[in-house]
Amino acid sequence: PAQRALQSQLGASELEDLVASLALIRPGPIKGNMVGPFIARHQGLEEVTYLHPGLEPILKKTKGVVLFQEQVIQIAMVIAGFTPGEADRLRRVMSHSRSRREMEELGRFFVSRAVARGMELSLAEKIFSQIAGYASYGFCEAHAAAFAETSYKTAYLVCHYPAEYFAALLSHQPMGYYGARTLGVEARRRGINFLPPDINKSGADFTVEEGAIRISLRQVREMTGDVLARILQKRPYRSWTEFYRWVKAPRHLLQNLIFSGAFDSLHPNRKQLLWQIPFLPKGFLENGMEVSGIEDFSEKEKRRQELEVLGMEINEHEMVRWRERLKRAGFLDSHSLKQLKDGVPVKTAGLLVRPHRPPTRSGKIVVFFSLEDETGLTDVTVFQDVYQQYGQLIFGRGPGLLAVQGYLQKKGRGFSIIAAKIALLKKALSW
Repeated sequence: PAQRALQSQLGASELEDLVASLALIRPGPIKGNMVGPFIARHQGLEEVTYLHPGLEPILKKTKGVVLFQEQVIQIAMVIAGFTPGEADRLRRVMSHSRSRREMEELGRFFVSRAVARGMELSLAEKIFSQIAGYASYGFCEAHAAAFAETSYKTAYLVCHYPAEYFAALLSHQPMGYYGARTLGVEARRRGINFLPPDINKSGADFTVEEGAIRISLRQVREMTGDVLARILQKRPYRSWTEFYRWVKAPRHLLQNLIFSGAFDSLHPNRKQLLWQIPFLPKGFLENGMEVSGIEDFSEKEKRRQELEVLGMEINEHEMVRWRERLKRAGFLDSHSLKQLKDGVPVKTAGLLVRPHRPPTRSGKIVVFFSLEDETGLTDVTVFQDVYQQYGQLIFGRGPGLLAVQGYLQKKGRGFSIIAAKIALLKKALSW
């Protein structure tokens, strides 16, 4: 969320902007209050200044802001006359041990050396405080550049080959920050449809079929490597009894495959297939016996079962089923919130995604999370007073549907909500 918010304000246009972005969203630059000044200077809203002329060659490409470990080393050598070994010790203390005693000791050493070289005491202290603010978990430039190159390449892929890109991401879960369900929302937001798992068409990985993404058999809950190998080896299957004869999948996996819709092309009645499972080992079904006259699951039940065994929706997000009731109660989806002006009171709801409590400069609690709905993600900020009232809803229940009331905050092309009130969705419809 922090990177998404940064990009909506920064407007990166070249690789160096991405390198800086990756270094900015770290505890050090955030606690050192470097993010706001960098954005303002990048956009020409604030003049780039340097505390000392000797800092300009070191900090010019980062707009006068300390972002990289290499810059800490250069500043120590240029301003305080540190040897390379002394400067590297400063870097290591900042980026590894973060010992307050060592930092204070090095600070006195830095200031005394700078003063001995003719610098005023107050300026030397100010320069050291600037690099000391960086001391929490900073990046080296090479590290940031490696991440930036990956970011650039993946941005190209998602722009030009979105279906293939999301299929590859989904095939390698779990990985990264967001899970399969959220990736599915983002893919659908970009116009990509999903096809259900199919026992004769799905592969081990997610695949692309005419611009849509076919969900893999591996995505089915409790699928094992040996069963998957047998499924792929014996295809195609003309009936689900033939499938059982060749694959001998265990009962719990048969149930999950049925719930996922993987047998729909062979037999459209899922509930009827479930009733037939006990008869498969006995061979009754192959001898002409048929369990019939059973009404299938409702569409609502099918969607719930698919989500349960796949960990993602196929094409309709859970929030779609709430949308009409939410509209009547004055709740807006993520897409609608983007159209509003800064500062307006709003209500929204969605699936709780990735709540976290990063360190802050003030030491006060600030919690960030996202709400996922059928149109995208809405980022929410919760300050300490609100967190003390509703923290158990954020961290105490696991993922679930939450509602938030608060105020819209717009920065650049991005937006978020400053929460004033939080509740479980069912209880919030009366707000």
